[in-house]
Amino acid sequence: ARLAGRVRAELARIERRRWRSLQLVAAALAALFLTQGLSNLVNGDWVAQNLGEAYSQHAATESGLALLAAGMAVAGGLFRLSWLPLSVAVGAPLGLAFGVTGIGEVGEFTAGAVLHLGQGAGGVALAVLWWRTRRYGAAPTDEHGA
Repeated sequence: ARLAGRVRAELARIERRRWRSLQLVAAALAALFLTQGLSNLVNGDWVAQNLGEAYSQHAATESGLALLAAGMAVAGGLFRLSWLPLSVAVGAPLGLAFGVTGIGEVGEFTAGAVLHLGQGAGGVALAVLWWRTRRYGAAPTDEHGA
């Protein structure tokens, strides 16, 4: 019985470690979304000036709040492994969409291009790691809390 307990504990430790890289990518992507959301709330006029666009405080505030919510959803997988599907469902498509947007900002607004290309890379990495970890590991459960 003690041996079976030790084996179960070791298998659980291995599974937690297997999911850790996915959690780290989710953390980085969440940080990028949260940073952009805060930037939209605080520096929306600066972003608009650098893009040569008209500034709308209403749009900047709403997009900032939406990005903060998306960042928190992506960060959810840091608190519980069973919440990682939410992290991937929000982070992968949104990161990829921002990555495509970032391509158009290359040469126009360097800070925006770097941010969005980083979000795109994070979204792709999150999707690939999710697929790989799900394929070769056990599904995350509440028992594997972060």
